[in-house]
Amino acid sequence: MLHFLKRIGVWAYQPVKENQWFFFWMYLLGVACILTVNQFGKHRAVFELFIDLYLLCVVLTLLPKTIRKWVRGVLYVVFYTLAVVDVFCQYRLGAPIGPALVQNILLTNAREASEALGAYVTWRSICSPVLVIIALLLLHIASALWRTFGSSSSRCHRALHWQLPPQCQPAVGWACLVMAVLCLLSSLTNKRFLYYNIIKSETNLEMQYNLQLVPSTTEFYLPVYRLLHALHAVHISQKELQTLIERTNQVQVDSCSFRSPKIVFIIGESYNRHHSALYGYDKPTTPWQSSMAADSAMAVFTDVVAPFHQTSEVLKLAFSLYGYGEKRSWADYPLFTQLFLKAGYHVSFITNQLVNVPTQDVWDFSSGNIINEPELSRSQFSERNTALHTYDEGLLADYDSLGVKNHEHQLVIFHLLGQHVAYADRYPQTYNRFKASDYDRPDLSDDDRQVLADYDNATLYNDEVVRRIVALFQDDEAVVIYMPDHGELCFDIENEEGREAFGRSFDVKTESEIRQQFEIPFWIWMSDRYRQRHTDVYERLRAVRDLPFMTDDIDQLLLGLAGISCPDYRPKDDPLNTLYDASQPRMLMGEINYVRSIPANVAR
Repeated sequence: MLHFLKRIGVWAYQPVKENQWFFFWMYLLGVACILTVNQFGKHRAVFELFIDLYLLCVVLTLLPKTIRKWVRGVLYVVFYTLAVVDVFCQYRLGAPIGPALVQNILLTNAREASEALGAYVTWRSICSPVLVIIALLLLHIASALWRTFGSSSSRCHRALHWQLPPQCQPAVGWACLVMAVLCLLSSLTNKRFLYYNIIKSETNLEMQYNLQLVPSTTEFYLPVYRLLHALHAVHISQKELQTLIERTNQVQVDSCSFRSPKIVFIIGESYNRHHSALYGYDKPTTPWQSSMAADSAMAVFTDVVAPFHQTSEVLKLAFSLYGYGEKRSWADYPLFTQLFLKAGYHVSFITNQLVNVPTQDVWDFSSGNIINEPELSRSQFSERNTALHTYDEGLLADYDSLGVKNHEHQLVIFHLLGQHVAYADRYPQTYNRFKASDYDRPDLSDDDRQVLADYDNATLYNDEVVRRIVALFQDDEAVVIYMPDHGELCFDIENEEGREAFGRSFDVKTESEIRQQFEIPFWIWMSDRYRQRHTDVYERLRAVRDLPFMTDDIDQLLLGLAGISCPDYRPKDDPLNTLYDASQPRMLMGEINYVRSIPANVAR
C-alpha cells in the first residue's frame, strides 16, 4: 500500500519535475499580472493559477521531449507578450485586453496604428507597471543563459540545475495533488464563468446575459483568458455580420414622401463636447457653428450621448434599425442606408477612414465592419470615394468628383477623421492657433499642454471643414446633421494612478469620464429654402433640442426626415415625431443608465 502511494506521489510530481522552470517563471508572471491588473479576487486567482499551470504541465509532460522544448518556447513568447500588452493597456487605457480593444485593433489600418503607437507609447507609459513584466522577462532570460553557458563549477550554476531529492518527491507530489484538487474546487465557479464566455455563448446578448448571472467575484483573471474571451466576442460579431448579409434581400420600404430632398449626414470622430465653444468652452474653437446657432439656422441639441466610445460599436447601432431592449440581435434589422437606397435616394458615402480598397478587405471583414463588406456596401451605397486624405478637406474634392449634385433626392454621408489621435496630424499648420502657453494648467507638463493645444486646433479645423461641407448645400433644399461617433478624454479630469488623461479609457469609473467620452455635440442645420418650405420640421427641431437623445436612434430621426415608412420605423425613438419618448433609458455600453447632471451651456 505504501509503495502504491509513493508511486502516485512520484507520478503527481512528474509534471512539475519535467517543467520546473517553466512552472516557476510562468507562476511568477501570472502572479505579477494578477497583482497588477485584477481588480478583485487576487488571493483566489493566485490559487486558480496553480491548478491551471499544473494541468498545463501535465499536458506538456505527455509530449515528446524534443517537441516539448519548442512548445514551451512558443508559450513563453505568447505569455510574456500578452502580459506586456495587458499591463500596458490597463495602465494606459484603463482596462486590460478585452473585446473593445481587439475590435479596435482589427479595425485599425496602418496609418491609425502608427499614430496610436506614437501617441500612447511614451516613456511615461513604459516607466509604469509594465517595467515589472519586462524586469521579470530579463531575469528569466539571464537565468536561462546562465544555465546554458555558465560555468558548471559555480554555485549559481549548480543552484539553477538543482533537482528535488528522489526520497522527497512522493511527499511533494502528494502535496501538489492535494493543492491541485483544492484549487480546482475553489475555482469551479470561475471555470464555469470562463466556459460560458469563451466557448458556450453564441450571441453577444447571450454573453451579456451570462456575465450578469455569475457572482461579481468571477473574472478573466489572466491575459490569455481575456484574449480568448475577446476573440470569441469578435467571432460572434462575424456571425452577426453574416446574418446581416443574409437578410439583405428582405429589406422592406412601404412608402417614401421624400420629405427632405437632400439630407447630409456628417459623422465626426473623437469630439469632446466640452472643447466646443458652441457648448461653452472658453477657447474659440467653433466660430462658424456658434454663429449659425446665434443666427437660428442651426438647431443645437444640448443633451445627446453616444451609446459607446468605440467607433465600430457606434456605427453598428447608428446604421442598424435595432432599438435598445429588442429581443433580436442588431444584425436581424436592416441598415438605414439600405432603406434610403431602396426608397429611391441616391446614397453617397464619402469617408476619410473606411475607404474600401482590396488591401483592407481582410481586416474589414474580420472585424465585422458593416461598411466595407462588398455585398453590404452594394446594398447601401450608390457610390463611394476611393482615396484617403491627410486632412478632411480632401473629402470636398471627392464630393465634386463623384458628380452627384444633380440628383433630385440625395443622402450624402461624410465620415471625417476629425480629432482622431494623433491630434497634431489632424489639421494643417495654418490652423495652429492655440499654443501650449495659452493654457494656465500648472498640473500639466509642457508636453501635455501641447497635446491639449493640438486637440483644440483640430477642433477649430473641424469647424472649418463642416462649414465648407454645409456651404456645398446652402442653395439647395437641404438639411445637414452633424454627429460625432463619440467623445474623447483630453485633460478635463484629474489623472488617476498616473494615467495620462487623453485618448479613451475602456474602464469608465467616474461621472467625469462619462461626460468627456460619451457626451457629444449634435446639431441640425437647415438651409433657407428648407426652412421656408418645411416650417413644421424647423419648429419641431427647435422645440425638441433640449430633450435627451442617444445616437443609436439617429436612424429613426433620418427616416423621419426622409418620410420613409417601413416596419422597423419607431415613432417613439424619432425626435421629429410627436410620439417621441424622451423618458426611455439611455444605456451607455449596455450597462450605465445615463442621466445628465450638468446642463449644457449652448451659445444661442
